[in-house]
Amino acid sequence: MINMFDILSFFTEDTMTYSESNIVMYVFDEARTDEFIMNSLNSYRYAYISDEDLSENVAKMGTARSEEIKEVLPTDPIIQSGEFAEILTFMLFHALYPEYNVAPLRWRWKEEKNRAVHFADIMLLSCPDEEYPKDTDKIMTIEVKSRATRPGKRESSINKAIGGAMKDSISREGKTLSFLLQRYKRDKQFDMAKKVKRFEDAVAYPYQTQHNAMAIVDSSYMDVYHIGNLDSTLIEEIESFNNAHTMSHHSMAVFVIPMDNLKSKYERVYQAIPNS
Repeated sequence: MINMFDILSFFTEDTMTYSESNIVMYVFDEARTDEFIMNSLNSYRYAYISDEDLSENVAKMGTARSEEIKEVLPTDPIIQSGEFAEILTFMLFHALYPEYNVAPLRWRWKEEKNRAVHFADIMLLSCPDEEYPKDTDKIMTIEVKSRATRPGKRESSINKAIGGAMKDSISREGKTLSFLLQRYKRDKQFDMAKKVKRFEDAVAYPYQTQHNAMAIVDSSYMDVYHIGNLDSTLIEEIESFNNAHTMSHHSMAVFVIPMDNLKSKYERVYQAIPNS
């Protein structure tokens, strides 16, 4: 389980500002930026390497702790921006929905630190007892898009996140479950593997799903670009999806987090993680 700090205290939910588009915004407390960065560093590091693995690497390799941490952190700014947003979203939603008891830290499974992991950006599972599956068991996926710089004239990271969430609902959910099952088995985490396996047969053992889209963007470009270029047909498709699946408890939702000086924030985090 990721080492959590009180992340919810740094955000305020706003369901009104973009209510016409059914977008929920989480407003970051910019005045507490330094505090957020300081408190989040260990959680960001833990997303890449566990306390146990870090200690073992240091002991057996005779290397410095900071050196071992640097080896697993991305150095490509694009990957840093994306994974800063993904891990932030993971921490936020894990705090909002603690009932999800399978929360894979997929960033630990990267084959190359400057390449993204395939399949759903984030998948959380709620399965209290895999031996007795219930139709109240749940899967949540979150497609995360980050943009710290000015988008193109017609670009919107919200559109891209929604497109990814739709792919999650159509095909990536099953592929991600297969990926998680194999990784947990390979890591000999058989308790987790059994919980993932519970979701293999949705016909025999139905479950609920929520496929979310999250855009974390620089606030300077939020309204003019990301909201201004929002594709209304995508919002209509989400509404139709939710209406069609009300009885089967399958849904989609859209979230945004605008942050001032987003580039500076993720750069500060990745610079400071090795010495946390």
